[in-house]
Amino acid sequence: MKKFYALAVVLSFLAGSASAQDFYWIGAANGDWSNTANWSNTSGGPSAGAYPDGTGHNVILDANASIRLNISVNLNSLSVTGTTTQASITGSGGGGDANPRILTVNSTSAGSPGLLIQAGCRLENSAINGTYFQFTFADNGKASINGEWLFTGDIEQDNFAYFLLPETTGQTTAVSVNSGGAISIGANTIPPANEFTGDDYLIFNSGATLNILGSFAIVPAANYQTGSVVNITGVTNEGVSIEETGSLGTINYNCPNQAASVSLT
Repeated sequence: MKKFYALAVVLSFLAGSASAQDFYWIGAANGDWSNTANWSNTSGGPSAGAYPDGTGHNVILDANASIRLNISVNLNSLSVTGTTTQASITGSGGGGDANPRILTVNSTSAGSPGLLIQAGCRLENSAINGTYFQFTFADNGKASINGEWLFTGDIEQDNFAYFLLPETTGQTTAVSVNSGGAISIGANTIPPANEFTGDDYLIFNSGATLNILGSFAIVPAANYQTGSVVNITGVTNEGVSIEETGSLGTINYNCPNQAASVSLT
């Protein structure tokens, strides 16, 4: 019985280990996520014969990559690593708001967060062909942003990339933008207002930056710590909506193409 129990424990451990897999992008520019030839289990290695879509799967982008998210996927984590890695993930083939492309990260570990962007690296999320691309954090999920997380697209053409946090309070979810890190909202898109949970889950630490590059200027509710900065640079004739009701740190407003008086509300 003891031998059988020991064997069962070993098999259980091996099964758990097998379900945890690392995936590295080896595909050409604008390759599809669902193409198994585009992924390897080692950096620069041979095809894994599979693509990442499982709660035990870790995507590691350690070299420049341009990926079409042509399906919705569920991951443990996504990391952009290196010193100057530029990675882009573009949602495509979706059906607008009713049928978005969704990338969900599930890790609740602060040491191995669901989203990691290392210093000097950039992750760009974008959308094309009438697609909404939703980057979602599972309950109690974590993110550590030390480089730049950039959102681009064209909301007027229903090409909208955005992130979504849990809508209920009382969790340990933490999307932390750290010193030197930034979230940047491109010229033709908008950030989520984050009005449901406010300061609970989105944190701009001292030295972190929020860049509003377009005319659709919404400053989302978040925990803006002393020393954090909000840069608003793209307003032309639209007002600025400030969803945060508490402290904002420093706001730099510099919009050289502003064509009319606008309100800050």
